[in-house]
Amino acid sequence: MWLLGLALAARLAVWLGGCWHPAALLTPDSHDYVRLAGGLAHGQFGEPGRPEIFRVPGYPVFLSVVGRVSKSPAWVCLIQALLDVVTCALVWRLGRRVFGERAGRWALFFQATSVVSITYCSRVLSETLFTLAMVGLASLLAEGWSAQRRRPAVGALAVGAVVAAASYVRAIGGPLVVLVVAWFLATRRWRAALTAGAAAVVLLLPWHLRNRAQTGFAGFSTVAAVNSYRYNACMLLAEQNGIPFAEQQARIDAEFSALADARAVAEFARREGWRAIASRPARYAVLHLRTIPRNLFPAVGDLLQTFGVRVGGSGTLAVLQTQGLVAAVRHYFSGRWAWAVAVLPCVLWLGLVCGLAAVGGWMLIREHWRQPAVWLTGLAALYFLVAPGGAAHPRFGVPLMPLISVLAAGGLSRLLWRRGEGRRSSATAT
Repeated sequence: MWLLGLALAARLAVWLGGCWHPAALLTPDSHDYVRLAGGLAHGQFGEPGRPEIFRVPGYPVFLSVVGRVSKSPAWVCLIQALLDVVTCALVWRLGRRVFGERAGRWALFFQATSVVSITYCSRVLSETLFTLAMVGLASLLAEGWSAQRRRPAVGALAVGAVVAAASYVRAIGGPLVVLVVAWFLATRRWRAALTAGAAAVVLLLPWHLRNRAQTGFAGFSTVAAVNSYRYNACMLLAEQNGIPFAEQQARIDAEFSALADARAVAEFARREGWRAIASRPARYAVLHLRTIPRNLFPAVGDLLQTFGVRVGGSGTLAVLQTQGLVAAVRHYFSGRWAWAVAVLPCVLWLGLVCGLAAVGGWMLIREHWRQPAVWLTGLAALYFLVAPGGAAHPRFGVPLMPLISVLAAGGLSRLLWRRGEGRRSSATAT
């Protein structure tokens, strides 16, 4: 309870900072979500005559429901802060289930002090809700609810429903249906695999049909198609043309603006994006892999902005690539080194947690490498790291933090346990 109190206190402290600087609670994506939530009140998702097919409806529905009490961003973020504490509690249960009681407490501590989780629950963004769904899914699978003899079908249905719900919050959750089905197949639970997969498909199908009926787009969301050109291929094209990424992206946006509708944009983006990537696949693979660490960057800049500190100058990534780390830090903090020093403990703490997570992951693989759950969990983590590509950003690391916290707790507990066992062995021998 003390650790959950710590999680709540940390999130409320940042939330209060946002209440004093309300503009910090909103991002460009936030305004889109708010606009879509407002449209739901009039029975439409998107603008009149232009149905929305880029964003999925889960988070706008959440905003619409929460907005019945108050439409203030501070109110939304308060609810998200409370939900994030629930995520912390689930992380504790997950860590305890995988690595033991002591590891569960450490997992809770790591998640409670996660800067990126604390920061982005005080943003009107979908990450907190999506992460809660992901941890809930992991808890269902880890607890073995779907394997209970009495009502296995209920558990499998719940797993399929949670995957579908997560996909409606963020479209990136859709491919996890395949991993969930593979999870059940690998453990020889054929009926559970069929039930969970069918439940997810049945729940996701209506949105596919809605998009096709209203726009002719046969898909769940255009986000993958658009991002393949606007972010992923954009990295390669910017390098080929010898111009900054932002300038190349502006050219792509100009091409999009000349197209008739969202369906045409998606088809054009998918075609041109894959054409550019296919022209130099090896070089693109290198550029894509370079984006992975950005998903794990500490959100210290956004944390400072919540309290009214202006940092985060545009073009920081370009400075990092051309002039090095020191120059990038100077540019990001506008030469105010005091703020860079102030957030250094957060950066070091994240580095320590990630290092312990690497140890925990290695020990889990070494000791349980034959278990399908280990490999499927690793594939899920790799998917969340690789999928953003050119759009990589610390906020996309929020769904990864529960897994990192659990693995870090496992790594720490194993290191401490072995050290303690070594001391006891030495004492016995003496």
